Amino acid sequence: MLGTATIANAAEFRTWTDDRNILNVVMTGEIMPGDSVKLANALGNRRPRFMFLRSPGADFDAGLEIAYYVRDKGFETVIPPDATCASMCGLIWLASDVRWIAPDGHVGFHAVRYTKNGEVAADGMALVGAYLSRLGFSDVAIATLSDENTLWLTNDKAQRLGIVAKTYTKDKPVQKSQALDDDYWRNKWENYCRERGLGGYIEQGHRCEKAVDNRCAHLPGYIPSKNGLCYRP
Repeated sequence: MLGTATIANAAEFRTWTDDRNILNVVMTGEIMPGDSVKLANALGNRRPRFMFLRSPGADFDAGLEIAYYVRDKGFETVIPPDATCASMCGLIWLASDVRWIAPDGHVGFHAVRYTKNGEVAADGMALVGAYLSRLGFSDVAIATLSDENTLWLTNDKAQRLGIVAKTYTKDKPVQKSQALDDDYWRNKWENYCRERGLGGYIEQGHRCEKAVDNRCAHLPGYIPSKNGLCYRP
């Protein structure tokens, strides 16, 4: 379907442990057949917390395999400073429930096309639709992310499509100040479930669960304060 990368530009996977003793993996270059196996071999039995992404995409089948692999392993996905993550790379970025993007990072999405004639690939589009549906995205979001024209994500578009991401700055993850705004997040999660006919429920990992006092569930280690904000005890 999508073009296959040349060997010179093929994806590479590198791992390293940072000064906090956290294992990371980075994917750079174009995705080509067999890259999901290459990623699994690079990691072995190790499980990184963060997967950094810098890729224009390329091979459809390999990209979708990596996306499901990332989803299954529970990596947090990161688009680092001055990086572009487009096409299948964007779908890999979406695979995580915890996504990061630098202020000058770029992520783009578009329809799946056949390499030979550039026609939209209906079978590939169906697989992408099933994948995004499994992640919990609405029909509107799926249609928008699969449009024939490339969509470059902005904050406004992300909020409209229900794509939640955190800001990544200076090689360290930093939570957006907006994330401490209880009203913003509570309304966002309640709307997510209300649209699905579940009033009084709140979104947890793209699942709607009965709301108790989990206003700070999106911030691990934080609890609600008396004034309604989230803080770390």
